[in-house]
Amino acid sequence: MAIRALNALVSDIRIAVRASQTFSDLSRDARAASDTNRGSFGLLPR
Repeated sequence: MAIRALNALVSDIRIAVRASQTFSDLSRDARAASDTNRGSFGLLPR
């Protein structure tokens, strides 16, 4: 029972880590776009 709960917790953590990595990749792409093209992205805080 405890092992099953621990496995569920570990899988949740892995999903959260993967989601945060994806979000950081997206924000990095947005910053790169703002560096090359000062359009609407240029107004975002860096």
